[in-house]
Amino acid sequence: GLFPGEEGSEARRLARECSMLVGMHADEATETIVDSALTYHKPFAIVPCCVFPAQNPHRRTPAGGLVRTTEEFVEYLQAKSPEIRLGYLPFEGRNKLLYTLPPLTAATAAPAAT
Repeated sequence: GLFPGEEGSEARRLARECSMLVGMHADEATETIVDSALTYHKPFAIVPCCVFPAQNPHRRTPAGGLVRTTEEFVEYLQAKSPEIRLGYLPFEGRNKLLYTLPPLTAATAAPAAT
């Protein structure tokens, strides 16, 4: 789901107007960050951690089972969009990074070949 509150709330306004959404071990906000970033076409970076399977029975593995592990959570989140990339941060522990890149613009695109 999106950030809580009615459409027009401060949380949703901030999500719409920000440059990027970031969550480092964001616990229960992790999926909300991904969904909001995809809805508002914002780049994001998250390090998924806690899964909370009892509170999130809607999360399903490709085989239809309940998402219970961090690995399954990463796969579930990554399946939300083909634009979501997987990387690793240089430390031990939960270091998988899911992210999207900002869209290319004329200012950021590679120069045309001449």
